[in-house]
Amino acid sequence: MRSVVKFLCGALFILALPASAGAQTFWVSPFVGTTSGNDLTHANAGIGIAAGAMVYKNWIGVEGEYSDALVFFKDDGYLTHRRLLTAMGNVVVNVPYVGNDKFHLFATGGLGVIRPHIEEAGGFSKVEVKKLGFNVGGGIVGYLNKNVGVRGDVRYLHALKDDVARNAFAIDFGALGFWRTSAGVVIRF
Repeated sequence: MRSVVKFLCGALFILALPASAGAQTFWVSPFVGTTSGNDLTHANAGIGIAAGAMVYKNWIGVEGEYSDALVFFKDDGYLTHRRLLTAMGNVVVNVPYVGNDKFHLFATGGLGVIRPHIEEAGGFSKVEVKKLGFNVGGGIVGYLNKNVGVRGDVRYLHALKDDVARNAFAIDFGALGFWRTSAGVVIRF
């Protein structure tokens, strides 16, 4: 997983480099969120961080995002690990003519890795796979002052299908899809 995160961070850096001289905004945003819907049998919480830069006239940007849901899958009484990690590289578009220096709406989407990890006590059955996936969504950012604000967004995340065989938990990871609602602090510079 470290290699995927390094790749996404490197790609974000390379994309932002040519435009960094004209970039008007860089940001970092730690967040908390909850996932629900579609393939989930229960809602759960997670944490994450996003970082990015606006690279064209403060309305098109790039973003790298990492999130971790420690108890993503429903506990059946035997599971010791039930987590899901995601690492995504996204394009961010501020909605034109909506917002000002204090707030703005945005849309986002991109590709990355969705990595479920499920394990039974004693390690009898274990599944840890890396799946190519996508996310799409949008949200709002409101600034309390020039550099600090709050951010809320809703995203749909979905793994892309492939020919991975079924596992001991009878979960089709190739069709895993869910919604994530999150809120966090934004620090821009």
